[in-house]
Amino acid sequence: MELYADASSGAQLNPFATLKSLLYRRRRVTRSVVKRTHQSAKTVRTCRQLLKVEPALWLFVQIEGVEPTNNAAERAIRPAVIW
Repeated sequence: MELYADASSGAQLNPFATLKSLLYRRRRVTRSVVKRTHQSAKTVRTCRQLLKVEPALWLFVQIEGVEPTNNAAERAIRPAVIW
């Protein structure tokens, strides 16, 4: 598999570069689903919605240091929810 080609050679993998590559491929597939006319309307709608919000979903991949989860926000409101 080309994704792991560098790992077999002993080269150090960059997880951010690998994830960016995977996201690029996923975006191409999502766009191709939208273009196909034989896909179900629900699938096309879902793909269009994903393409609209995609930059926000994957910001943590583009900017190093951005957390991929909302754990900090969840912990901040936890006392109010438990009370």
